[in-house]
Amino acid sequence: MPNEEGQQSYYFPVSAQIDPKDWKTNLLQSMKAPLFSGRIQLLMDLLQPLCVSDGIMQVKNGGSFFSLYRQSGKILIPGSSIKGAVRSYATAIGGELVAEKLFGKNSQSSLVFFEDVLGDWKVVHQGLPQQFAPSNSRGEVKLYKKHTPTVAPRSVHVFEALDRGQTLSFDISFKGLNEEQIGFLLISLGMDPQYPFILKIGRGKSLNLGAVSFCSQSVLVHDPKTFSDTEKQLEAFIQTFKNRFPQVSSVLLSISQEGGRP
Repeated sequence: MPNEEGQQSYYFPVSAQIDPKDWKTNLLQSMKAPLFSGRIQLLMDLLQPLCVSDGIMQVKNGGSFFSLYRQSGKILIPGSSIKGAVRSYATAIGGELVAEKLFGKNSQSSLVFFEDVLGDWKVVHQGLPQQFAPSNSRGEVKLYKKHTPTVAPRSVHVFEALDRGQTLSFDISFKGLNEEQIGFLLISLGMDPQYPFILKIGRGKSLNLGAVSFCSQSVLVHDPKTFSDTEKQLEAFIQTFKNRFPQVSSVLLSISQEGGRP
């Protein structure tokens, strides 16, 4: 498959788009400002089949087969899989240290929590070649384009995947975030109205799988108030972040152009 992987992926340096010292100063200043805790209900539109397998190889029809996760007979998409993908985009936008402040690391708790997605959806079987985890040895974060590969790879394994054209609903909860941090989270989900972008999740990201887009369905904020106009309030958070860190606009433009818009 000549250069197909290269045609379907692109790299961003993880050197900080936002100076961690500037981010820390922002957080110190925000201690006097309201901090929000709450829950955002999101809709995730599947623009391509979504494959997040349980990793257990079965033998079916003489070949290897991998199923989706299931719990009590229902399909389960782990929230950690969605969070991991969103974190990659956050790292590209704000840098690794800034992403860690929101998504956590070994010695630091996460401030955002992605719930598992459980339900009954239409599935398809998708042939995929042997794939390997992306390397970050070059000090860059690897993102993916939406476009269909021009060269079909030789299938080695068959995976169960959610069919495209479906919409999944799930919640993200957060605690102790200021307006700019909520804006950063929403931007990392591709929800900036000016620079929306498609995210890639799961297996086969370079092979016409995993493209999704997000939009909010409802918001519940515990402190200091409950919002009456969800969309306008979330857009205000996004704009607050962009006003504070205007240097990220060039990165958002590039991701929107390279990865595609919903």
